[in-house]
Amino acid sequence: MKLARAELETLAAWIDLGVPYCGDYVEANLWTPDEAKKYERYLAKRRRLAAEDEANSAAWSRHVGDRPR
Repeated sequence: MKLARAELETLAAWIDLGVPYCGDYVEANLWTPDEAKKYERYLAKRRRLAAEDEANSAAWSRHVGDRPR
């Protein structure tokens, strides 16, 4: 079986999208030490905000669950 060029390109795109280049964003970086510090600072901020959002969602769920129906 021979694939047409468009079919071969589609197959290559599926493979590219399905197989990760690296384990995570940090693994493939070419950052300077300052750029790495900046990334870590913003990553820590995202994690803090995600934890806060999770806590707020849980508190809201408890609040809504306690209301009479």
